[in-house]
Amino acid sequence: MNYKLSMKILAVMLISLLFLYSGFDKILNFNETVVGLNNKLGLFTYDTSQIFIIGAILVLIISPILMNIGILVGNNLLLRIGTWFLILFVILATLIYHRITDAAQINDILKNLAIIGGLVLISVQASELD
Repeated sequence: MNYKLSMKILAVMLISLLFLYSGFDKILNFNETVVGLNNKLGLFTYDTSQIFIIGAILVLIISPILMNIGILVGNNLLLRIGTWFLILFVILATLIYHRITDAAQINDILKNLAIIGGLVLISVQASELD
């Protein structure tokens, strides 16, 4: 295994930890997470919020697994699918939970933009697996 591939594998594994941890944290704190979403948006019933959180949990757990399988077996389609689902998730989470007009949240917004940038870079680098 060459250096470039080793670093790509390491990058995918490290960024995957963030999402896997978040997914399992949402499982362990399911009710609080649902109430938090419900309070933030106020548009849905508790049951509808549960469905959205279950969807988020699935994305947060399945996408990193797809990315890791993709990078380890050299399947760029799996890697890209997992990456783009996470990009979409981070964009939606940023829009729902953060307000750019709140100075206290700018740092969190910038962190999410950096994560999106890292995921885009992983997606672009996936083409070199062919």
